[in-house]
Amino acid sequence: ANGYPEDFPGGVWEWLKERAVLVRMYLNTSGSTWSVNDGWFGSTNHCSWAGVTCNTSNQVTNLALDNKQLVGSFPNDLIYLPYLESLNLSSNSMVGTIPYDVCDKSTSNNLYINADAANCPNNFDTSTGTYLAGCCDDILYDVDIYLN
Repeated sequence: ANGYPEDFPGGVWEWLKERAVLVRMYLNTSGSTWSVNDGWFGSTNHCSWAGVTCNTSNQVTNLALDNKQLVGSFPNDLIYLPYLESLNLSSNSMVGTIPYDVCDKSTSNNLYINADAANCPNNFDTSTGTYLAGCCDDILYDVDIYLN
């Protein structure tokens, strides 16, 4: 089986699509230098990789990769994780904004996103000093940019 769960809904191709999204994210964000990357890019089922949670059908439902030293471009293909319910990529050094298709899933309340202010396209209300409701449900502020 080499990491492939025989009972994955949709068969090997659906499983490979999810795995490909995760492997691309690993490669494009310097995964080998993440502070925690146990199992990533190995031959085990990706549901056992650090920060990846799957449902009982082995479909990715949660990515918790906050404060893991991810660097590089924000992944543009997370929409291909159709069962993703929670995404936490805060406290990393990623550039670019969260793609609109992922934001659409978030604003329809099907996905909870916690990310850095630099990646969230939510509008900022200068009169209240807060981000308005939008793509990201929780936004991490980098206070250092205000202190320098």
